[in-house]
Amino acid sequence: MTSRSWKFLVPCVLLLFGLAATFLSCSDDTNEDNSIIVPELPLPVVFVKDTLIYATAGSTYKQFGPMDGRYNLIGEEDGYTAMAAVAFYPSSFPLIDTLRVVSARLHLHMYSWYGDNSGALRFTAHKILRSWSSYSLLWDTVQAAFYDPTARGTFSGTGGPDTQTVSLTLDTSLVREWFSSSTEATKYGVMLVPEASSRVARGFHAFGGDSTKWNPTLEVTARNYPGATQETTLVFQSGVDTFVGNIDNLSSNPDLLYVQAGVNYRSIVNFNVSFIPRGATVLLAEMFLDRDPVTSRLSTFSGDSSIAAHLALSAANPPLFEAIESDGRRMDGTAYTYKLEMTRAAQAWVRGPNYGAVLRRTTPGEFETFDLLTFHSPTASPATVRPRMKITYSWRTQ
Repeated sequence: MTSRSWKFLVPCVLLLFGLAATFLSCSDDTNEDNSIIVPELPLPVVFVKDTLIYATAGSTYKQFGPMDGRYNLIGEEDGYTAMAAVAFYPSSFPLIDTLRVVSARLHLHMYSWYGDNSGALRFTAHKILRSWSSYSLLWDTVQAAFYDPTARGTFSGTGGPDTQTVSLTLDTSLVREWFSSSTEATKYGVMLVPEASSRVARGFHAFGGDSTKWNPTLEVTARNYPGATQETTLVFQSGVDTFVGNIDNLSSNPDLLYVQAGVNYRSIVNFNVSFIPRGATVLLAEMFLDRDPVTSRLSTFSGDSSIAAHLALSAANPPLFEAIESDGRRMDGTAYTYKLEMTRAAQAWVRGPNYGAVLRRTTPGEFETFDLLTFHSPTASPATVRPRMKITYSWRTQ
């Protein structure tokens, strides 16, 4: 060891001896303030337990909601009805009082189908009579003098291939209104209404997709367009659109919970967690649902069959629920069993109140398909397919 090392080591050693002497001198003082603290007995004991419980109740309710998805549905099949609203931006149309519209065609680029794709697809176009928005239009809204009952265009064909473009000719006098007035009151667009003879519902690309070439397109051939010496073709591809859907009396079997997109039908499932001590911590809660393959309807365009669960916030019908969701998909290695992580919801139920969980089709599927997923309810047989939840929780004694 060098002299430099000793030079720094000696003071350190002396410091340690000094601290030791101070500590020993303090230990001789045995008054209450310097005594060692000993916890009172008995010590708290932490318990951890897991248990499997079954749902105590479940029900389905119908709630019309705005769609405004990537695809719009039009058609009618097996009790399902879809109507679509399409409007091109009023600012797109130049004000030309002398314009003569020779022809006008609406092109829709199809993407999906529900029902028999070889079945008849027939629908008519109607003048929309009042202002609307894609994020608020509901089925109930379009039933109350929302559009003129007189048809201003007709399409008749079949479901056709997966992807195709269908076109319908619009009344030229209707389209001329969109050029001849500066007010938006005449430019609310058209409502596409299926005929009862339709046997298929088709989904078409909405505005705002990855490419404008898939947007609904209005093609207008006109004369007397400023600067033109002959007929001019005008193309419009920007606007707003949405659809509204309906099917009545869907939830007819109490042994099933219905999750229907495009309408919507949603379900509530309830679990009794009152056996968990108040103040306990839920470490993990997993809900298991078994889908019924016979009554479910999933198309090849669905992508997946996932569902979402939300914490219900009220006992109202329909209930309020949190925006936060827990997504569930079919478990690997099972045919139809879904698992959803519900720890946060279960902890809220322990605190109370407990209004259960709302089940719905995940976004975006709920707003652009007619997918139907049915799950066995708390009254289903056998009991092993009923909704159930495995909960792991901890608490401590005082």
